[in-house]
Amino acid sequence: MGRAQKGRDSWERPARRGGQRKRQVFIFTEGKVTEPSYLDILKDQGVPLAGEVPVEMHIANRRADSGRKPLDLVEQAISLKREEDRKAKRAKLEAKYLPQVWCLFDHDNYKYVRDALEQAKAAGIGVAFSHPCFEVWRLAHYR
Repeated sequence: MGRAQKGRDSWERPARRGGQRKRQVFIFTEGKVTEPSYLDILKDQGVPLAGEVPVEMHIANRRADSGRKPLDLVEQAISLKREEDRKAKRAKLEAKYLPQVWCLFDHDNYKYVRDALEQAKAAGIGVAFSHPCFEVWRLAHYR
């Protein structure tokens, strides 16, 4: 019953300040500006609860060198999901707290969109897909 190691995340217990565990949601975005800024607006306004579990949202690929095509996003998401699933399994998290991984992209005439959608589905990755483009959704909030 020693202390948690310094610098190590603890999945076994909820955060000390709020006392309530949050479901971690990781989102990979195609765009470097529009999609992340839209998600930041949602975070600032407060993410609505889908149920009894509060959500903490993370944009997983803010780095400029991250691949931004749909297949690249899905491959990165699959890798992160495996890692997060291992952590959750070790921590014996209840289903309602299991982390989610999502990809957010639009069609943009990419050749392999269908492949990306199929791989994401097979790996349990959520996809928010917009056709023709994501910017339409952002503009809809300003009406």
